[in-house]
Amino acid sequence: MHTTERACDAAGFTFEDAERAQLLDWIGLSTAAKVDFFEEMVELAYRSGALSPERLALRDRVSPKHKAP
Repeated sequence: MHTTERACDAAGFTFEDAERAQLLDWIGLSTAAKVDFFEEMVELAYRSGALSPERLALRDRVSPKHKAP
């Protein structure tokens, strides 16, 4: 295939078409659904060992500027 041609599958959709459709689907999700997705990804990363307990706990630390009451 020539480098300027876009690869199409049997249905005639390109990778760019699929990517755009996925982005539009993502935009259409509610905020709650997006939060659920990210929470699931964090849990998956933690359970797989890709996210250490120490890294996970970093978000719970209080910054020096904002001390806990």
